[in-house]
Amino acid sequence: MYMKGKEDNDVELFEYQKELAREGCEGESVVIMAPTNSGKTYVGSRIMQVHLRRQKAQALLAKVIFVVENEALAFQQGKLFAKKLPAYRTKVFTGSVQRDKQQYLWDFLASRDIFVVTAQVLVNALKTGQIQSLTQFSLIVFDECHHSNQQHRYNEILWKYIEMKLQPGTDVAGLPQE
Repeated sequence: MYMKGKEDNDVELFEYQKELAREGCEGESVVIMAPTNSGKTYVGSRIMQVHLRRQKAQALLAKVIFVVENEALAFQQGKLFAKKLPAYRTKVFTGSVQRDKQQYLWDFLASRDIFVVTAQVLVNALKTGQIQSLTQFSLIVFDECHHSNQQHRYNEILWKYIEMKLQPGTDVAGLPQE
């Protein structure tokens, strides 16, 4: 469940960050808006930690996918999560990781807790059916979502999510939070 020998200490936040994290930690879908360098990634880390703890305690699916715009952000955020959330197994996937290392997101679904992926990797995996559904994750976090526009890959992912919610007979409770 947790990585052996790794403490699951609470991600420490300032009071204003705790307020930003409150609704997300309560299981609500949220958009967090705050100035640059205000610690939004730490807030996201805390929400992810609370979510993973809750899901694992209830023996439910506990898989977080953290979607970023580019490779540099993927590695930066992956490093931060590995440091702040050492009890959880984190894996970064970008186009170059898949090409150069021949490591693919779908091959690690059973063995990791947190996936940091570029949006294009997730879009491609959904289009090819390698990731059959967003229900394979219990929480989706979009980093830097304010950059998205009509042509952005984040929108492709969100449309897949909306299509799933609108399908008759879909267990909406089984869909990941955003």
